[in-house]
Amino acid sequence: MSSVREVLGELRRRPGRRYYRPIPGNAGDALIAAGFNHLAERLDVPFTELAGDALAPAGPTADDVLILAGGGWLTSHWDFGAPALAALTRLDAALVLLPQSLSGNADTLRLLRPRDVLFVRERYSLAYARSLGL
Repeated sequence: MSSVREVLGELRRRPGRRYYRPIPGNAGDALIAAGFNHLAERLDVPFTELAGDALAPAGPTADDVLILAGGGWLTSHWDFGAPALAALTRLDAALVLLPQSLSGNADTLRLLRPRDVLFVRERYSLAYARSLGL
């Protein structure tokens, strides 16, 4: 297992562009976003923040990485998370999912590819991810 710090440090050395897709959430989600911004700045990891309705950049390549905001958007409580993740796994870019709460959406979570990185934020989410073979 790698830490967020280690993964972001590796991104700094990789070719390609890095994009960050924020997702509105609660105070816990805001703390994850603040932590990401702090680490990215400290580690000198440049990224372009995607704004508005754009789920992903136009024409991402296999060298590009899309960093997705952490939170609870991959739980069964929200109807936009699973379709968004399914669409993103069809892109060439690798995905880094900042700490997530997980429940439901098993078929969509199994679409994650070996090059994608998923961080979970609670013990029950880790157990769920492991039960899916992630």
